[in-house]
Amino acid sequence: MKVFNFFTRLFIFILLPITEIQAQSLDKSVDSVINEFMADRKIPGFAACVAQGKSVVWSGYYGTANMEKNIPMNARGIINIGSISKTFVAVAVMQLWEKGLLDLYSDVNQYLNFKIRNPNIRINR
Repeated sequence: MKVFNFFTRLFIFILLPITEIQAQSLDKSVDSVINEFMADRKIPGFAACVAQGKSVVWSGYYGTANMEKNIPMNARGIINIGSISKTFVAVAVMQLWEKGLLDLYSDVNQYLNFKIRNPNIRINR
């Protein structure tokens, strides 16, 4: 539940239309939410950004990317994203399907520049 509350608060901060003066206090609010989230979970490093179209309109880097060498988190920090990438891939696949650019029952290899084979999977139409 705490993770949901963190992301809910973060997205509310980000999605609100703001003026330049409000943006400064917004940055401080987002910073405090992220710092609290990291402290509660003992997270050493965190990076976040907001993209609009093809541009990054906000980014923040918190904590350390490498605790042994005390390297601060930055845009080049490597972060284990866990299972969240499956959600993004599934949404992207369904968007392609909705546009008629992908057939869910076709062999995935027709869309890739490399081959995937799993002998244990059978697709029945």
